[in-house]
This record gives sequence, structure tokens and C-alpha cells, in this order.
Amino acid sequence: MENQIIQKIKECLENFKEKAIRINQIGYITNQFYITNLIYKIKCNILTLKDEEREIYLAISLNEVYKVKMNTSKLILYLENDIKIILQKIEMIYINHL
Repeated sequence: MENQIIQKIKECLENFKEKAIRINQIGYITNQFYITNLIYKIKCNILTLKDEEREIYLAISLNEVYKVKMNTSKLILYLENDIKIILQKIEMIYINHL
């Protein structure tokens, strides 16, 4: 994956850092979960998203990402195997009511 795309992903994730986010995976496997306090790292082209407070995480090979869409509250990663990962900032109040 291009370093320029990885840099854009990092910039977007910095905006999400220590925030509550909803993660949706859409494709041949569909799921949704919440991270209340996001921390992330990119090492060897693997993006790992973790919740600082709970044992929740997701690891994604950035080599599989072929397209990225982002704005201030949403990051969408399109993966080669017809999977779309959506990260969206949400209000903490919403998580507390789940």
C-alpha cells in the first residue's frame, strides 16, 4: 500500500484517537462493535485498533486496502476481498445506552 495512503489513514485516526467509535465490517462477514477509547498502531503494514479500556481490538492488513474514503467523523477502508470497514466517531452518550 502506498505510504501516502497510510499517512492519510494515520491523520484520520489521530482525529479519532481517545474517542468513542463504532466499527462496522460489511462483506461476507458482517459485524458491528464499539470502542470507547481508541488507540491504534501501524506496524509492518498491519493496522491494529484497540480499546484502551476493554479487551476489544481489530487488526487489518493494509496491503489488502485498495481504496480509502474519509472525512472528519468517518473513515472507510475498502479491502480486496469485498469487505468494507467503516469507523465512525460517535457520542459517548450513545454507547452508555447500549
